[in-house]
Amino acid sequence: MDPTRTVSAIVVTWNHASFVPVCLEALVAQTYPHMEIIIVDNASQDGTVEWVRAHFPQVRLLEQNRNIGFAAGFNHGALVASGEWLLSVNPDLTPAIFLNAQFCISFLSGRFGPKESLGRFSCNPFR
Repeated sequence: MDPTRTVSAIVVTWNHASFVPVCLEALVAQTYPHMEIIIVDNASQDGTVEWVRAHFPQVRLLEQNRNIGFAAGFNHGALVASGEWLLSVNPDLTPAIFLNAQFCISFLSGRFGPKESLGRFSCNPFR
């Protein structure tokens, strides 16, 4: 596997302040060195945005002025993502079920071309 392949992990949130801390801690704890984290917040009213800003300033935060839904939110994140691969992450993610990004890239890069996709882990068609 090429160790320089980049991953953009995109998390779409809407009033997920109770889930986001565990999710971001799991993402930040990943050992893969070339990963950016993007939060697309759909106008949360529960302090999600403020919490992310205060505790994870390194995360790219995209604030929507209304709830545009999961698909549109993910697409917005994908448009600004710099990664070669996109990883869609639900905000209720827990470390016990999170796959290591390096494992995922190794698995996929050996089986799929650069502009194909598989489920929720795919190449970035906007790059």
